[in-house]
Amino acid sequence: MKNLPRTLLFYFLLTNSIPVLAQENNFHAIENLAPNAPIEDLNFLSEYLQEATIVGAGEATHGTKDFFQMKHRIFKYLVTEHQFNVFAIEANYGNVLAINDYITKGIGDPYKLVSNIGFWTYSTFEVLELVKWMREYNANKQPEAQIHMYGLDIQNPIPIAKNLRIILERNSYELSNTDISTLMAFDDFFKMNNKERKALKVKFKKFKERYSKKITDNFQVPSNTEGLISHAFSSISQAFKWQKKNKLNMHHRDKEMALNIKWIIEQEKQGTKIFLWGHNSHISYRSYLFGASLGKHLGRFYGSNYYALGFTFSKGAFTAMDTERNILTSFNIRSQSLTDIGLILDKSPSPITFLDLSQLNRESSTYKELKQKVTTISIGSVYQKKYNYEFRQKLLKKYDGIIHFEATKPSKILQLSR
Repeated sequence: MKNLPRTLLFYFLLTNSIPVLAQENNFHAIENLAPNAPIEDLNFLSEYLQEATIVGAGEATHGTKDFFQMKHRIFKYLVTEHQFNVFAIEANYGNVLAINDYITKGIGDPYKLVSNIGFWTYSTFEVLELVKWMREYNANKQPEAQIHMYGLDIQNPIPIAKNLRIILERNSYELSNTDISTLMAFDDFFKMNNKERKALKVKFKKFKERYSKKITDNFQVPSNTEGLISHAFSSISQAFKWQKKNKLNMHHRDKEMALNIKWIIEQEKQGTKIFLWGHNSHISYRSYLFGASLGKHLGRFYGSNYYALGFTFSKGAFTAMDTERNILTSFNIRSQSLTDIGLILDKSPSPITFLDLSQLNRESSTYKELKQKVTTISIGSVYQKKYNYEFRQKLLKKYDGIIHFEATKPSKILQLSR
C-alpha cells in the first residue's frame, strides 16, 4: 500500500472506514426533508447544541432546494425545542424589515415581500414557505413571545431609506419636505458618482441630526421601534462605507454583519437565540480573502455559544446566474475528486447525513481522515462551467458540524409578476 499514489491511498482509507464511521455517536442519519415533516428525527441536535445561542447554517450554493428546506426544518426544531427566537439572514436589512412586519403583525403579501427580499437567491418558494410558517407560529402569540426576522447585509441602502420613511410615518413622525427629498434621493444611489454620493451623505447626516433632536425633545416611540429606526440609520451609514470600500473586500462586509448580530442581541435583549442563514463562506470559522469571516468574528465574540454548521454535497442540481447568457437557470455538477467528502458520507445509511466535528474522538478513523484536506463544492450566486468550483480544505477547522446531501435539487425562484 506504500506504493499507491496519495489520492488512491486516500480513497482506499475512506471507502474502507464507513462501518467504523457509522458506529460513531456523532454520525446521524436525517430521515426527512419536507418542512412539514415531523421533527423527531432532529432530536439528536440537542446533544450538540446545548450551549449554542447562535447557530450558523451554511449552504454550499445559493440555489439549492434541499439546503433551504433543511434549514427550515432545523429552525423550526430550534424554535419549538430550544426557544430560539430570531431568524437572521444574509439579506438586506430594509427588505427584511417589511417581511418582519408580516411575520409579527400580518402586514403585507408574503409572496411579494419574499420576491422583493433584495437578492434573487432568497426569492424562492422555499424561503416563502419558511416565512409563512413563522407567521403561523406568531399568529396567536403576544409580542414578547413572537419570533423575529432580521437582514444582516449592508450593500444596498435603497430599501432601508424607503422602510425608514414608512416606519417614521406610521409612528406619526412629521417629516419635512427636506427629509422626504433626502430619503427619496437614495433611489438613485447606484447611479450617483462619488461627488453626488458625498453630497447625499451630508444631507443624510443632517436628517439624522434633526431626528435625534426630536427624539430628545418630544418624539416618542416604543423602545423596540426606536431600536429598529436607530439601526436603519446605522445600516445606511454601513452602505456608504461599503460603497467606498473595494467591493471585493468581503471581510469588511463580514465584520459589519457580525456587528449587526451583536446589535440584534442588544435589541432583543435577554434570552436571545439566533438562527443565522448564509453561505458556507460566511458562517465558517476560517478567514478568507485576507480577512476574518462572519463566523470567525462570532467565534471571537461568543466562543462555544456559536455553532457553525456547514452544508456539503457531491452531486446534484442547483440554481445560479449564468453569466454568459445573463439568465437564472439550473445546472448540474458532480465532484470528480478522489478526495471528495462524499467518499465518506455518500455511503452512509441515509442520503442526508449529519456529522458533528467538534466532539470527534481524536483516535477515531473519521478524525484522522478529516484531519487531512478533503474536497468540497462551493458555488455562490453565479456559475460558469469552465471554472472549477471544488476546493480542498480542512473541515475540522471550518465548522463544528456538517450536513451532507447525497444529491440535490435546484431551488424554485418566485416570479416577480404573479
